[in-house]
Amino acid sequence: SSGGDSAAELKEAAGAAKDALKSTAKTAAGAAKDAVKNTGNAAAGKPAEASDFVYGLNKAKNGVIISRVRDDAKFGAHLVVPAEIEGFPVVAFLDESGFNDFYAKQNNRPPLESVVFPDSITYMGNFSISDKYNEYETHEDYGYKGKYEYDHCAFNGCESLKRIVFPKNVKMVPPIWVTMTNSIKNLKSIDITWPEALEIWNGFRNDDSITELVIPNGVKIINSNSFNNMKSLTTVTIPDSVEVILDEAFNDCPQLSTVNMPAHAITYGPQSFSNCPKLGIAAQKAIKDTGYTGSFK
Repeated sequence: SSGGDSAAELKEAAGAAKDALKSTAKTAAGAAKDAVKNTGNAAAGKPAEASDFVYGLNKAKNGVIISRVRDDAKFGAHLVVPAEIEGFPVVAFLDESGFNDFYAKQNNRPPLESVVFPDSITYMGNFSISDKYNEYETHEDYGYKGKYEYDHCAFNGCESLKRIVFPKNVKMVPPIWVTMTNSIKNLKSIDITWPEALEIWNGFRNDDSITELVIPNGVKIINSNSFNNMKSLTTVTIPDSVEVILDEAFNDCPQLSTVNMPAHAITYGPQSFSNCPKLGIAAQKAIKDTGYTGSFK
């Protein structure tokens, strides 16, 4: 063939190679993107169907409040609460009893192993007020401002639970029962992602697996009975953000001997550290220096 023909063929071959390379890169990029997407989906799981819940609009009519899990829910062992229902963001989740293994078995569901709450949720509350869920709008309406109530415990009876992902914008989560009858047996066996905005800590209660506890910075209030009857707890670190420690927050912690306190004054309940016999004189002084006047016995 002539030189011109050779040049044309060479140009055509180069173009084909370039297109092939582009196509391969595009396919590889697409595959990588799909892999990341699929990995994310696998990590989070598929959101449960709206039909698994009883729900309604909030007072402002701009968000959905899930009041309870339906008895015939089909989400199985791994629950991903949807971030949106019928085009509205899910802003609150009130039900705490629907996870119980007893009810799961009663309704032919496997026991709950993991639950992921979406970041659209800004309030998690007590099932006992769910009958009036449409009267509430924000966390203040549920008692966040000025009222720090002994809330119902979450995940009671979930013996198989291994993972909880709380919404990052929730300021208060319900307390978690541990080592009670038909309850979580060992808190250390559960991977818990706590909210970034957590301000009111409701604790664990009755856990005997934790020896050292560091309250996250940002927490302002340690609620009543938050760490009641933690049999193995020896050391607690309380951050500078804490302003209030309510009654019997650390009641009946028989091994508690060290409490690292902030330097500023704290508002206490009358018996915030009652029945903690191993707190020595130095530890008692550090607590009293922040304003505690109650008993340690």
